[in-house]
Amino acid sequence: MMSHIFGLLFRISPRLKHPLYRGMYEHLVGRYHDADWPFMNYGYADLDPAAPPLELYGPDQKHRFGIQLYHHVADAVDLRGRDVLEIGCGRGGGASYLIRSREPNTVVGVDFSGKAVRYCARHHRMRGLHFIAGDAESLPCTDEAFDVVVNIESSHCYSSMARFLAEIWRVLRPGGYLLFADVRPSGELPTLHAQFQSSGLDVVNHANITLQVCKALELDSERKEAVIRAAVPQAFQPFIRNFVRLRGTPAYRALLKGQTAYIHYVAQKRSKESILSGGRVKSSLDTSQIELYQMKI
Repeated sequence: MMSHIFGLLFRISPRLKHPLYRGMYEHLVGRYHDADWPFMNYGYADLDPAAPPLELYGPDQKHRFGIQLYHHVADAVDLRGRDVLEIGCGRGGGASYLIRSREPNTVVGVDFSGKAVRYCARHHRMRGLHFIAGDAESLPCTDEAFDVVVNIESSHCYSSMARFLAEIWRVLRPGGYLLFADVRPSGELPTLHAQFQSSGLDVVNHANITLQVCKALELDSERKEAVIRAAVPQAFQPFIRNFVRLRGTPAYRALLKGQTAYIHYVAQKRSKESILSGGRVKSSLDTSQIELYQMKI
């Protein structure tokens, strides 16, 4: 019932979409602070059954699919020794994984929710890892402070994609990267691409990874269902199931049918040398790796 009510409100007034998403997110972060839920993303699973599994140990194993999405997105750029900003860090699982596995100099997680930031500060205490409250469209960061910005499943809640991308350009150092992944209605993909093209960033690669995300949602559905049953009041469970796109929900079926798409972008701020010469940025990506995961549906 709750999911139908929210869906009706979105159709009646699209302007309600962003405040309702933010309100539900704030509720999830604040109410379920003890739930075993460090990752809020949909996850990623390789479509090749012969692909070697990502090596994970201890508690990370139960959060395999959420971690695999971060691994896939971050694999585009070598993070060693770099300063990384994650915008929309949620419950901090992704930032924690990056600092533990990728050897960056620092990782700063930013989230608009003060509750989320306090949760992250309590649960993820590591050298070089910091969390601050801030707005993705007006970041509390100095100019050219970061080498890489990570943004996963957050931008669909922003009121202005153009302001967000302008902030990315501002806080990135010349030659720095934006690693982006998010969901969009399929009809909005041309608009999203145009926004990237007009942002001042060079699009190095973009790929549709909807099928990989759907596979992860299917494989991780039973674990997420158990978390919802244990932590969420029964009256709200149908809405939360749809919110996290559990297998069989309308939101999950929209991905399967291609009505909604999950898109991954890698974009780069031009170096000063490139700007002066008028040339385009040369990508440091492994193009053979890109070909392996590009998928069109």
